Amino acid sequence: LSAAGTIIFFISFFPTKSGSADRELKIEGNEEHRKMKFHVIVMLVDALRADFISKNDSEFLFVKQSVSDGSAIPFITRAHPPTVTLPRLKCMITGTNPGFIDVAANFNSKELAEDNIISRAARSGRKMWMFGDETWLKLFPHSFSRSEGTSAFYVTDTVTVDDNVTRNAIPAIADPDWDLLILHYLGLDHAGHLGGEESPTMRAKQREMDELVR
Repeated sequence: LSAAGTIIFFISFFPTKSGSADRELKIEGNEEHRKMKFHVIVMLVDALRADFISKNDSEFLFVKQSVSDGSAIPFITRAHPPTVTLPRLKCMITGTNPGFIDVAANFNSKELAEDNIISRAARSGRKMWMFGDETWLKLFPHSFSRSEGTSAFYVTDTVTVDDNVTRNAIPAIADPDWDLLILHYLGLDHAGHLGGEESPTMRAKQREMDELVR
């Protein structure tokens, strides 16, 4: 019985991952899709909770108003643990639930071998730029034609980690020579660790993120 319990525990907490970056689902019209030209911006604000936007005294005035008047569509997801950076990124780009073994990998990320949307986009010839959390560059060391990473482990820094992203984002948006632009902001998460959700630093950081969306 104890052996069975141990097996069930390890299967549940350390699930095996299936799929490979070399395998790609063949869909009808795949070649036509590859020829389409588009610009997509993915802006990630680390540790942004839904209630930061929906609460009455929200600092996200522009985002909240955009949702209210229908020009923005909210979609709230429930994050499965573990909720550190690497497992959550893998969840979003592979469509799989993370495992607790990924927590250890969070401190020394390796190139991602599982099937994922970034590798597919790279193989399709899409030009991708990334500015922000350096975890992206560890997972995809050869996928981004332009990038600048920032470390997530200097939690006392709420300024430089975001200024470096915005410094690159403004000219990138003005001259969009890319198909996919990823902006991963860490300052709000760091502000929460330092002073909590109601601290002046957190409030200021929320206003900054709201203005960036505007």
